[in-house]
Amino acid sequence: MRNNNNLMDRNFSDAEKRKVVCSEAGSGHAVANLKCLIVRSGREALLSDTIALVSDKYSSIDVISDKTFNDKRIIKTYENLIIEQYVVYSTDVSLRQVKYDDVIILLDLKRYSPFSYDKFIRFVKNDINYKNILFYDGVCFQSYFKFTCKIYFKSFSFRSSLKKIHYHLVGFILFFILSLIKPIKKICFLVFNNASRIGHLAANTDVFLRRKSLFRDNSIYFGVIGKDVMIANSQLLKMIKRKIFIVKSELLYVILHNSILFRSEYFKDLMCCYFKSSIEYYEFDNVNSKIEFTKEEGEKGAQLLKKMGIDSWFVCFHARDSLYLKSTFPDKNLSYHDFRDFDIETMIPAMEYISKQGGYALRVGSVVEKPLMEYGNPRIIDYATKYRSDFMDIYLASKCKFFVGCNAGLFLVYRLFNKPVVTVNNIPFMHLGVSKDELWIPKKLWNNERNEYLSYREIYSSDYALSLHSHEYENRKLVPVNNSPDEILKVVIEMNNRCDNKINYSEKEQELQKTFVNITKLNKYYYNSPTRIGSDFLKDNIDLIHEKIINIQSR
Repeated sequence: MRNNNNLMDRNFSDAEKRKVVCSEAGSGHAVANLKCLIVRSGREALLSDTIALVSDKYSSIDVISDKTFNDKRIIKTYENLIIEQYVVYSTDVSLRQVKYDDVIILLDLKRYSPFSYDKFIRFVKNDINYKNILFYDGVCFQSYFKFTCKIYFKSFSFRSSLKKIHYHLVGFILFFILSLIKPIKKICFLVFNNASRIGHLAANTDVFLRRKSLFRDNSIYFGVIGKDVMIANSQLLKMIKRKIFIVKSELLYVILHNSILFRSEYFKDLMCCYFKSSIEYYEFDNVNSKIEFTKEEGEKGAQLLKKMGIDSWFVCFHARDSLYLKSTFPDKNLSYHDFRDFDIETMIPAMEYISKQGGYALRVGSVVEKPLMEYGNPRIIDYATKYRSDFMDIYLASKCKFFVGCNAGLFLVYRLFNKPVVTVNNIPFMHLGVSKDELWIPKKLWNNERNEYLSYREIYSSDYALSLHSHEYENRKLVPVNNSPDEILKVVIEMNNRCDNKINYSEKEQELQKTFVNITKLNKYYYNSPTRIGSDFLKDNIDLIHEKIINIQSR
């Protein structure tokens, strides 16, 4: 590099809208030998000042862009910036092929949803691991990207574009054919990029199918899954295949991600199908699920229920633990998710309540760390340990009265069948649910420095209400605290009464709901979720709700 000036020395025109953050343990020093600029935005004007800033400080650089910002001529307008290599990456995964010691990543908050941003940052921090990294957002991203870990990079390199020329050629031919037949019938490729996660396989597909029905989309979609992709649930995929023609093809998967098709209207990433607003929540709540069992499958499921001794209504219970991710992704360290776990035994009082009401309580889960303790109650069944199968996982979700669990991916299978859901130990705090038929209660946060719980006003007015990594809490001396068995019991009683039409909320309870909703609106990622928080939880934790707003970041 010809210029090693400190990027942090630049005076920004609007301090409230621009924030430069360095990850070198909060040192405030920018990278010394910038070699790589990763552009992640689709709006040229908003990034022009930032690109000019980089060109002022560095005279030679490599530029890596995503598919929404792939015109190097835009960057070349800044004559001081010499682009030595320009690469358009197709997915976050392809960033693993980049090898640079020092990088800057430019971001545009308004270009993406907060969840896709969070996914990208988790990917950079935990999967990519650059040596030195500096995030810059030119558009009001404030200090969301403050993290103080030193980051190291792995040894990968880009394949030459020449080696991909055959992918481009095949992709162009397919693009040409699809364009020719478009006036007759539009055909698109639907890529299943996260079929190994049950929540994504269920929810993203469900949203896609409901939206296709709602907006009368008559296009033909061909689903594509990479050959080596692990399938989270074979029965669910089998049912999805009745609605979407799906092939497992590594060659087609690679062609789609490395050709003109990726940047075309004929490519659709299933991961992009998600709920965005309260209006869409309402619409999807009033659209029937498109995933159904055949008559033969229904009869099979009924027989298996009899074999389990279930002859009445039942409720499914699930407690997240770390074994599923450890067994599914043994080569990855995903322990940063462990703060979301909780003990299944804390659900026993709620299970006992269901059994006393004449129902059955089934402990569910694909892979669980420990069996449920024997309580001598035949109506409490450890299905996950004794009876579990891919088929019954889905069948139980379609037939239960309601589901009780956390906001791990499994609850989305139950939402696929429009089942009421109770989410307990809810964290991250801005994961507020997707349906009016849901109830939820969040975890609490204990502050070790102050020796007290944070109020929910403090939590939702902070930048960690969407934190998905344990170290983000540890660095602030915060400890997530699980819901008590009594808190779980009370919200389960509330849901059961709601399902039986035996509940009538008082004026005070409705006011508490409004108060808490207003608290969640303090967060910049608030998205008008239609769900309710448990009424008893609000009354029992009133001291954590009626609290003045404190600026956490100033502490």
